Amino acid sequence: IQSVWSEIQSADRKAELTFLPLLPISLAKDADGNWLLNSLPQRQDFSNAKALGEALRDHLPKDDVSFDRFYGLMQKYASTLPCSYREVGVSLFRQWAMVAAIMAVASGETAETLPNQLSLIGLDLPGIQQTIFTIASRGAGKMVRGRSAFVQLLANAIVDRILHEFDLCRANVIVNAGGNALILAGKPEGLAERLAAINADIDRLLLQGNHASYFAGFQGDLALALTTVPIGWEALKEGSPARIDEDTGEPVSQWQWYEKQLKEQLSRAKEQPFRSLMTGNGKGVELLFAIDPVVAERYCSVCHRPDPQKAERSSFTPINDNQDEPGAEGALICPQCDSFRELAESLGKSSTYLNRRRTALPAKLADVPIWQQALYEISRSNKDDDKQGYW
Repeated sequence: IQSVWSEIQSADRKAELTFLPLLPISLAKDADGNWLLNSLPQRQDFSNAKALGEALRDHLPKDDVSFDRFYGLMQKYASTLPCSYREVGVSLFRQWAMVAAIMAVASGETAETLPNQLSLIGLDLPGIQQTIFTIASRGAGKMVRGRSAFVQLLANAIVDRILHEFDLCRANVIVNAGGNALILAGKPEGLAERLAAINADIDRLLLQGNHASYFAGFQGDLALALTTVPIGWEALKEGSPARIDEDTGEPVSQWQWYEKQLKEQLSRAKEQPFRSLMTGNGKGVELLFAIDPVVAERYCSVCHRPDPQKAERSSFTPINDNQDEPGAEGALICPQCDSFRELAESLGKSSTYLNRRRTALPAKLADVPIWQQALYEISRSNKDDDKQGYW
């Protein structure tokens, strides 16, 4: 990274351009409770590839090496190394990841059967701000943290479903941050139709959930925008001729030109949330415009969702006023919001980690938090009656 001191200049002199190497850090504490910004052994020199080899040798198991684990180690250690052809700003990890992504797209193909075009798949989640911050309660800080964490996990779950659906790998994910993702894929038959089916399935879950008393969706606050554009192989080739941006008149790379086409499509899709439910057999239209049959005096003090059950059968629970929780005395919280609260609390515990492997849910669902059940349902593919998901 460039040193900030490089920006110092006087009337007749500018500081020499200086760069500092990136080092993996670990936010650990020593015996006295002081923060150790770099707890890795100082003997390791992460400025050369030998250290990468040592890290892979020391951290990989002797057998059954999963691609995701290898990917994680490459991301941690090879992100600090320059790429083999010395392009400024490109790490060895990013170079390797692109090669791995192309191999995933070309799996089982020969030079004669490779597709003429690839695809860029883009997704966005319109309504994130409203979902996170529209909370009708006091002391809602913990709820905001829980919902914010869930939205990021939700994006990961959707990405995981797409990778599984089209036999791609983690390296095909070019960007995944802030509820946005960009995925490099091939161009299999029926790509657009399969993505539309995924979009409609997830939109349905985000709108109404899968059970009124548990994961009940977000009642129209959060939707999925999912689209794709074809791209040529020239977008990945070094030295391909530039294209002219129609808006600015400036030359841009092939990749930048295709990525802009995708972003424009995503922007239009975000302006039409739940459009995926308006097509097909008409059930989506009924879902969008159905009259809510629930008439209740009991509401969740966090999201203001009415209680679908009578008081004696209700899954809504009183809020403990001894804690810094939303709501006044006698206020209720729905199971979904209570689950987000538990997620926020668990993120502050040092022993908590998130499992990204696809597995089946245990038979006893009562032991699985609602936010995890939601991730499972959203990431579960219809491919081959797959019963495994991300949770």
